[in-house]
Amino acid sequence: MKTFPWRRLLLAMLCWAGMPASADPMFYRVLIAHPDTIFTTGFEPWGSNTNLLQHVQGTSCNRARPSADERERSTYTSLAATHEAAMRVARAKLRLLAANGVEQGTVWVYQVRPTDAFYNVARTFENAGQNLLEGRLRYPYQNALLLDEWVAPGLVPPTLIREARQYRMAGGEPVEVENTAMANLRYLPADTVGNPRPLPAEVITGQRAGSGRTMAVIANAAGVFSACYCDVPQRGNHTRSTAGPAAADAATICAAQIQYLNDAIPSVRYFPSDGWKVEF
Repeated sequence: MKTFPWRRLLLAMLCWAGMPASADPMFYRVLIAHPDTIFTTGFEPWGSNTNLLQHVQGTSCNRARPSADERERSTYTSLAATHEAAMRVARAKLRLLAANGVEQGTVWVYQVRPTDAFYNVARTFENAGQNLLEGRLRYPYQNALLLDEWVAPGLVPPTLIREARQYRMAGGEPVEVENTAMANLRYLPADTVGNPRPLPAEVITGQRAGSGRTMAVIANAAGVFSACYCDVPQRGNHTRSTAGPAAADAATICAAQIQYLNDAIPSVRYFPSDGWKVEF
């Protein structure tokens, strides 16, 4: 990759920002779904698509395409390596719910024990040998850094999920709702960490699958994240959440009503051919 000195410096700073040295012992995932469901099912993937670029862009996690083949849907589960990053995701989801008329909207922040099956997204981008300062990888890479994003291919079992805490918006920030912490009785404690190695470069450089019209990016003043951070659609005879229909409606809003964000963030625009384009 050809770079000028100032670009080398910028890339070094971005790489440093993406290093997990300050990561918490636990990782986090923010969902609408109630722990009664998640503690039983774990975090299920959208599908079997291993293209990580499409996952970070959100094009492989799109409720707006009900006919999408399971092979086109992402196999990854996104997690935040720090509580601060998890709060960015929680803030965005709660703002999105409020913008769509969901009063007193809440989300659950799950604590997850990382294992060597969890991979650092920014490190995988850096290992792909691509230009991360310009072109199609620039924004996905910056988003991965901003959100301290790691991914787990396939199912994250309930045995890795330690607990969940409910959050709501107060004063423009997510705050924990008192007396809502729930411990997962299926959790198995162990001394494990995320994988220090990146995923293969092919998950970034592989050929893109057809995506058509997409609603890929959720945005707010603190940053952006892809539709792959939304709850996975319920399939089959899954246990119904005790949170009831309102929770299901709120989960659908996450990916199906993204157009409201154009009012909040003018720099986010939707293009039918290319999906959402974010301009910093």
